[in-house]
Amino acid sequence: MGGFYARFAAKEALLVPLAEEVLSEARQAMDAAFDAPGVASSLSRVVDAYVGVIVQQFREHRSTLQQIRQAASGETAAAIARLVHEFNVYAHARFRTLALEHRASIKHRSPAQAVELALFIGSASAREAILSENWKSYEIRPDDALLVAEISRAVRRYLEG
Repeated sequence: MGGFYARFAAKEALLVPLAEEVLSEARQAMDAAFDAPGVASSLSRVVDAYVGVIVQQFREHRSTLQQIRQAASGETAAAIARLVHEFNVYAHARFRTLALEHRASIKHRSPAQAVELALFIGSASAREAILSENWKSYEIRPDDALLVAEISRAVRRYLEG
């Protein structure tokens, strides 16, 4: 047990490397999706790739993410928040770059602003749909394929007008 406390100040400190592992996997999945052949060819494919990855990663790591959120506090929570922020900056930059290559397809007076709001709409919808228990108050409980299809459709319609 002495070796554990030499490396980690408390059990809660284990949450940081766990979060690092989850975010590393999510980053690899995001890169693989964005770098897949044909994805950069259209705004629709960029949106589908982004939403598909976030839904899949939230689902795959749902219980871990919920446990981290519940157990982390103080400096550990702050460290995890920094890691999440760094991941979001990276993933959003990848999406932003690819989406703005299709600026002509974005029917909004400010394509850059629309891309930022599209990121928020897509990620917040996926996070809420997967990580919360809110579906209990709705008459449907969509599977992940339907979530990806409908969130992607909403984001595409917002961007393409």
